[in-house]
Amino acid sequence: MPFPPQLYLIGTQKGGTSFLAELLTEHPDVCLAHPKEPNYFSSHWEKGLDHYGRQFARPDAKVLLDASTSYAAAPLDSTDTTAAIAASRYSGVPARIAAAAPRARFVYVLRDPVRRAWSSYWHTVRVGGETRPLHEAIRENSFYLRTGRYLEQLQLWWKHFPRDRFHIILFEDLVQDPARHANDVLRFAGLEPIETFASERPRNQTFAFTPGAARLVRMIRAAGGRSDRLIKAVKPLLPRRFVDRIAGRVVRPVPPLDPRDEAYMRDYFRTPNRRLAEEMGLDLSAWASGAQPSAPTRAAAVEQDG
Repeated sequence: MPFPPQLYLIGTQKGGTSFLAELLTEHPDVCLAHPKEPNYFSSHWEKGLDHYGRQFARPDAKVLLDASTSYAAAPLDSTDTTAAIAASRYSGVPARIAAAAPRARFVYVLRDPVRRAWSSYWHTVRVGGETRPLHEAIRENSFYLRTGRYLEQLQLWWKHFPRDRFHIILFEDLVQDPARHANDVLRFAGLEPIETFASERPRNQTFAFTPGAARLVRMIRAAGGRSDRLIKAVKPLLPRRFVDRIAGRVVRPVPPLDPRDEAYMRDYFRTPNRRLAEEMGLDLSAWASGAQPSAPTRAAAVEQDG
């Protein structure tokens, strides 16, 4: 039986997972969870498998896909206290999936961890969950940096699953040729590839809210709501001209990454990246220099939601 899912897109957050999941769902035998990130094994596993099953519109599809990036954001011995690890909802995910779906397979998109942390920070700011400046946030909240310690995240999974169950993609490669990498994932899942994809379209670039809009977002969050979900629900119902006019008044470009913050994070990730490259046989030289993908429009499209 397809359920529980046998394919998981575990990360990385802000690594293009939404874009990749969108491509994969063009295959008729793939059913993506709704929402795309049900976070069942990190936040809702106590609700039981019946609850989890209701997140899939076609539970009899050949491949059910759970694309929850929280599954690869666990606290780590190198960054967190024992108490923090024990208390975190991100801990213990590999063991839970191993118990429910011991033959599962996993896709992990790896992005330059400095750019990933920067994008993750602004995502959290947008939804009202972060008010600190970046230089404070990356030093006080281990989530921003530990999520980019990819080898240590993988090592948590390798305790429960063999390495050949993991398909690794570099974000920079996904940007350059999304169709090829989507088809590689389909083959990894045991499905036939697709000749052409319809979803290779750009999305909006990462943005920040104006101060007034940011205050409103924080008020919605304080009341228990989610501004991002509200926007996604309302936006399709409004005329495009109206949406563009409102957007021009409430959003602004994200400020460039401060060179001092970038230098701090480059130094932080130097050793973890070297160990990852050696262990996995990856060429991560572009990460050391902070080089961006050579297709900037598509890169912005790929990173927007994932």
